[in-house]
Amino acid sequence: METSDDISEPGALMRRAEVERFDGSLGLREKYKYCGSLVGAVLVVLVFVFCGSLGLTGATSRTEVKVISIRTESTSRTETKVTPIRNESCPPPISSAFYDLWGEGCSFERWGKIKPDESCLNFKASKLYQFPHQLIDVATRKKGDNGYVPDTGHLRKVLAQCVMEKRPLRVAVFGNSVTTGKGCDDDGGQGLRWSSLLERLSYVRGSSLPMKVTNFAERGTSIGQKVTAISQNMKAHKADLVIIDYTMTATDMLHNLQTLQQMLSTIETFRDAPAILFFETFNMVTLKQLSDAKTEDQRDPCSVDPVKSDTFWKALMSHKVPVLSYPDIACAMPRSRDISNTSVNKLTYWWSHQETLMDAVHHPACGVHAIIAHTIFQYLYSLQAEVCLSEDGYNKTASAHIEAKTLQLSDEQRCILFPKTSLSAYFPPFPAAVGDSSTWAFGEDVPGKPGWIANLHGAANQDQDIVFDVILGFGRVRIDFLSSYENVGSATCWLEGQDSVKTRVRINGLWKQKVSIASSVWMMTNSSAPELHHLKCRADGKKFKILGVFSC
Repeated sequence: METSDDISEPGALMRRAEVERFDGSLGLREKYKYCGSLVGAVLVVLVFVFCGSLGLTGATSRTEVKVISIRTESTSRTETKVTPIRNESCPPPISSAFYDLWGEGCSFERWGKIKPDESCLNFKASKLYQFPHQLIDVATRKKGDNGYVPDTGHLRKVLAQCVMEKRPLRVAVFGNSVTTGKGCDDDGGQGLRWSSLLERLSYVRGSSLPMKVTNFAERGTSIGQKVTAISQNMKAHKADLVIIDYTMTATDMLHNLQTLQQMLSTIETFRDAPAILFFETFNMVTLKQLSDAKTEDQRDPCSVDPVKSDTFWKALMSHKVPVLSYPDIACAMPRSRDISNTSVNKLTYWWSHQETLMDAVHHPACGVHAIIAHTIFQYLYSLQAEVCLSEDGYNKTASAHIEAKTLQLSDEQRCILFPKTSLSAYFPPFPAAVGDSSTWAFGEDVPGKPGWIANLHGAANQDQDIVFDVILGFGRVRIDFLSSYENVGSATCWLEGQDSVKTRVRINGLWKQKVSIASSVWMMTNSSAPELHHLKCRADGKKFKILGVFSC
């Protein structure tokens, strides 16, 4: 606390009051005036601090309190002045925009009638909606048995840079069909999928954090298929922040965990790379188990153990990546153990109105998207406010040096960054050589999910071979294919000229999980010559679907 020149040391004000009380220079009335002014000053400070903590003071400035003693011939009084330390206006910790744009996502039209979205209604009835700071504590897994403390230094830096440069935060979003808006707002045409809603929220009155959000999500993909695209985007500095939402399709836990470990280790070698944020939802297999539950305990989202069911959790903890968790949010919502009579998947916290079985399990309606968007928005907004109120403020935080690791890239990491061949059904052309009587044809067996499909109509007597041209660097080839639980067979792939048993890989498209999803398999070859090679795959007479080919 600073004082005027009249009070040069701590306790001087109190000593002066005592002297005047005993020397009789002040009458009784003046004494009460003096005490009243001192109490009033304390109350002013307390009210200011209390209102500021609730975010009720509008823009908050970093402040100091000065107690000024003013002495006249007849009275002494104390005034309290609140003055800014710097000319820097800080946003309140809770944005008023958090309570905006809920209406559209909380209801949907069906058969000409407007019906409520249970997930949205339950969330708005919870303390997480009433007290957004509790929402962030829950979503970040800050409290409880897991007690996670991520490294947010990089994220704080890019938030500060955008403020200093007076420009929107550039956000790149990667994910699967949930992220594209399937079940709510396919491909973002209505602005209701969470990435679109996040950008809209950032421009609502009361927000000091404008964003430009670009959605790169693709249906049916896992992080294994998109690790190269994500890494290249980050290396090229095309965004300030990359948000990743791939939990739903991470059913091949070992492969996806290893892929993420490689990606995070690679990203840490980039200089001035974008910040990264993971939004964790439910693994598709876990969600199916919750949907099929017979008891309240089995349906309870609090029963979801991140160590066992969250494919990415161990890698994220190891690298201290910032995380927001929807299962933790669902656990704190009311009626989370109840059966929903209006949701096709029977879940109140992942409400869906789609009719087909597969879509009902994992494609939520717009209420879940609204919860996700508002959670991400408030998290970033609160971090921005913390940066502003910190000792370093925006200026020093924006210029903070974040050391990049100088580890030598492994062959796997170089393979991720510098592929020689990248063929995908989602990015035509996807060229392949097939015979005139081939059973292979490029098309869609499910709307929006293309690929090269063998024996779609059971033509097992036709030519079963297909050939892809690939270029090698490290002698590695990845084949992306569809895994399903029924009506699917296998294929065997090899490089022409290397058709020994050791270099062949047999890919089984049939598995026990009651979901259909993209999977990947790597094959090692005996050649690393940087020249054209021919990858041949032969179906076994049953349906088989190839989604992509990648080589390095």
